Amino acid sequence: MVNLPITDRLQINAILDRMLGEADVFALEDGRQLARLVPFTSRSSIILNATTTETGSGITGHAPGIGNVTDDRKEEKTVTWGDRRLRVGGYKLTHKAGEILIGRMWDHTEEDPREALFRYNPLSGEPIALDISYQASIGLGPLKVGFTRFTLWKKPSAD
Repeated sequence: MVNLPITDRLQINAILDRMLGEADVFALEDGRQLARLVPFTSRSSIILNATTTETGSGITGHAPGIGNVTDDRKEEKTVTWGDRRLRVGGYKLTHKAGEILIGRMWDHTEEDPREALFRYNPLSGEPIALDISYQASIGLGPLKVGFTRFTLWKKPSAD
C-alpha cells in the first residue's frame, strides 16, 4: 500500500477529473503533473474476480394498504485477488514508466468496462496522448475471457 499525502491525492484526483472530462484535449501541464505525482506501482500479471449471486433472506411482512409483501432480492458479491492498483479519489491507477492506466472504481466490467491509458515520454515526462479502451470477450460456458485494446482519445494542448 502506497502512503501518499492527502494533498497529492487531492491534486491527482482534480487532474484526472479535468483530463477525463468532456473536452477534446487535455492540458499539457496536467499531464506533466500527473506523471510526476503518481508513484510507480507494481502490476499483477493476473487479476481474478469471482462473482456470486445469492438469494436474499426472503423477508416477508405486512404493509398497511398494500397487504403481504416479500423481499426476494438477489445479492451479488464480488471478490478480487491480485489487484495492486493505487486508489485515489474515485480512480484506480497503475503507473509504470511511460504509462498510467486509469480506471474508475464505480465501473462494472459488464456495464462500462472502459479504462484510459495516459502515455508520456518516460525520459522527459512530456505527455503524448490519452487513449481509451474497448473490450471484446470470448465466452465458453460460465468462463469469460476478456481482451482490452486502446485507441487514441485525446491529445495534449498547450492552452
